[in-house]
Amino acid sequence: MNNNIPDSPPSNTCSSEILVRQISFRDTTTPNTSVSSNNNSTPTPKRRKVLKKFVLVQDYPSQSEDSEWTRIDSKGKNSIWSHFLEGKKDRSILKCTNCNNVYRYNRREARYNSEPAELHLRDDCTNPPDYFHGNLKDERIIKEICKKKLDKYRDLKQYIKTQSFFDIAVGLILESRLSINWVESFTAKTLWSTMALIPTENNSKPEQIFKPNKSNMSNFIRTKSKDINYFWRSEIASSAHILNEKTFTNRKTLLVSLTKRLYALDNVTFMSLVFDHWSNHKMSNYLGVLLVTYDEEEGKQIPFLVKMDRSDSHKTIDISQQLGEIFNKFDGLRTVTVGMSTDNAANMLKVPKELSRTGLLGTRFLGHVPCLLHSANIMNSTMFDMVEEDSLGFVDSELKSKLLELAAMKYQLNSDGSRNEILKQDIFTEYLLSNNSQLSSESADIGGIFSFITGDIILKKNNQLALNIKSSSVNQLLYRELCVEFGKMNGEEPLAIKTYSKTRWLSALDVVLRLRELKPVLMELNREPSLGVFFDEEDFVLMDDLTDILSPFRSLCEMLSNDTCTLKNTLPLLISYKDKIDKIFVEKSKSSNLTHRHLPVFIRFRRKMDKYYKKYVSMDICLLSSYLNIAFVDSSVFIEQFPRENTEIKKSDHVISFVSQKLTDILIPFLNISYYPIKDSDTEDMIGISSHAGRVYNAEDYSSEGQEEKNLEFEEEFDEFSIKDDLQEQIRLELEQYRLRALSLVKEYSNEVLSKSKKRWSPFDRQVQMIVGADNIFWSRHKREFPLLSLANKLFHCIPSTSIHAERLFSLAAQIFDKRKSQLSDQMFEDLCIIRSFLLRIKLGSINITDCTLNDALRLTKELNLE
Repeated sequence: MNNNIPDSPPSNTCSSEILVRQISFRDTTTPNTSVSSNNNSTPTPKRRKVLKKFVLVQDYPSQSEDSEWTRIDSKGKNSIWSHFLEGKKDRSILKCTNCNNVYRYNRREARYNSEPAELHLRDDCTNPPDYFHGNLKDERIIKEICKKKLDKYRDLKQYIKTQSFFDIAVGLILESRLSINWVESFTAKTLWSTMALIPTENNSKPEQIFKPNKSNMSNFIRTKSKDINYFWRSEIASSAHILNEKTFTNRKTLLVSLTKRLYALDNVTFMSLVFDHWSNHKMSNYLGVLLVTYDEEEGKQIPFLVKMDRSDSHKTIDISQQLGEIFNKFDGLRTVTVGMSTDNAANMLKVPKELSRTGLLGTRFLGHVPCLLHSANIMNSTMFDMVEEDSLGFVDSELKSKLLELAAMKYQLNSDGSRNEILKQDIFTEYLLSNNSQLSSESADIGGIFSFITGDIILKKNNQLALNIKSSSVNQLLYRELCVEFGKMNGEEPLAIKTYSKTRWLSALDVVLRLRELKPVLMELNREPSLGVFFDEEDFVLMDDLTDILSPFRSLCEMLSNDTCTLKNTLPLLISYKDKIDKIFVEKSKSSNLTHRHLPVFIRFRRKMDKYYKKYVSMDICLLSSYLNIAFVDSSVFIEQFPRENTEIKKSDHVISFVSQKLTDILIPFLNISYYPIKDSDTEDMIGISSHAGRVYNAEDYSSEGQEEKNLEFEEEFDEFSIKDDLQEQIRLELEQYRLRALSLVKEYSNEVLSKSKKRWSPFDRQVQMIVGADNIFWSRHKREFPLLSLANKLFHCIPSTSIHAERLFSLAAQIFDKRKSQLSDQMFEDLCIIRSFLLRIKLGSINITDCTLNDALRLTKELNLE
């Protein structure tokens, strides 16, 4: 059975250093040896009655005789039952031999179903076997995990383990895109036999080696997925426990309490949720959910997939319910979640509001960030299609909405350059040419929205020319000769004409750049009668115009998609690009040659950028986080958003005052510190302590039991906002020092980034790199100088600026799904996707993740990669 686990883990009998390069991993199995869906899927209720969990027998006599119990006959692979005894008189009564608790569960009504027993050993048993995990509902276990987090001097080598055959097999299956059947192929069996000859560390061969086969491989994959699940539950629960700790203090000891609390928060893993729908070949719809956190040592965000579940409905309420299941699954996730990032689809934008309404988002949730430029293709289409797609707002007019929908269908380009044939007649043109009175009041607006440009014609002609060349050997030879003549070669092959595809990222820009590069070849091809004229001089003038704004746009998108770029860089990057577009627009509008200049292109694109700018500058978390970017600290946007009433106050002081006030409101729930509800004079000699869901931080290094009992009376009077004024003053002082430090070092750190720049970078490329790179250098070197601002900086870094993480994971999911989709149940598919995502960041096979923290696993992975 799939859910059965051996009494002990597979033997770690081999080193990860194997002769894999000398062996071909081609799948040599035949179709008849595929893993059936029965092996990987949960049987239907018609086949058996599945009971989800054990029922605890509360009043069962604790001093029961051993003679009343009998061992369960665990034949075959049902070895998990070896941890239980069965009642002789009542066989529906089971006793766990590890925790001695008694449960009611009739095995005969759910024959062969060992999942409830496994769930008990994993989640509820207070003394589980070594290869199962502890009960995270037990406060003692949570405290032990928190203790690990706070101990920075632990020997991490204790968590390193030798890879088993199973670990290696999973890695090969996922990285080499093999099917699970591969483990029983001739190639795989040869590999296992070769590895079995490698002696262990003590130079002795094991008596028995567990070799992978289709059945135990499926079990192992499921077990690994559960290990990852426990890993996240442990990490999230312990982080939430630290966050929920309360501290009582007084004004005299506030700085001491802040210092200790900030040290504790260094060990908290803050999370953001990134989720999106993935439709695989329009056959299966899945909701992918990722947890994204920030690795301060590496200076980049790290995403992990935790859910890839079927989602046939895209309604807001259904998405919210699926996310609600995740919040219930990971106890404490509500506490550590600081942000969300999705695309700008209407249903996605409503999800955070629905989650807030149902109480799933806590007071530490900073906000939902619609993905900036979430689809570069949509922005590209603004330049090429006849329709402007307003993805950040609602269309006021129902008629205009219909026009947008019809035109989008009519003028969509297929990958071969042809039009979509959904509409048989040009309804779009009919509406525009009609004398309908409903259009008269909006004629000017509609004229601006639907201004006709020839960009889409360029893409169509490009694809048609590529098709004509590829489909004729004569044309191929002619094209090759011209490329050789004009030096447009890539090695021994001519530069190919790129085909436009609406679904390929920035495909339109790639097409235009290649056409411009091939201009002499294409102009010469115009003289060939068999091909005809495809591109004239006016087309290339338009391409130059488009390239001026699309090339820096690509640089912007690439940086926003980089793991080092987070929420706090979003607004500075967007404003930098907007300023560049504005300058280009001024230059184009002053040009004396307006015949070939397509100003509507720039007008429409500027409108789109203005909408994004207004959207993001109106969001507090975007605005506040950008102030902590050293290249943006004196930006005029802050004066625009925080206008002064008293002109005698310096602009910088006025901005700092506003920012300190808003940052104070953000940080108070994370610090969780309260003044005593009595005068300081009465508590100057007292040690503040409160017990709340675990160990707390004291205002001093020592506290007596008598003092603990004395201060418990203040528990109900805890007021985290009592320190607001003093905290705001402390933040204001840090902001003043930060501003001066940032202004003095921004040039130095920008030059440091430029010193590592590449020759091919454009001026805007360098500007983009400086905005992100200089800021990362500053905070990596001066974090300790601004402890409160560093906490805010860490929180903002945990919020992604785009949902690109979901897109990347979907591409990996497609590789898994397409390889052997007939073999995979929904559960097995999700398990493989989760393991693949985890392997991208952490060496799962070489680290015992069930005993270590996230930071431990990341540090060990870096060390192992260096070996």
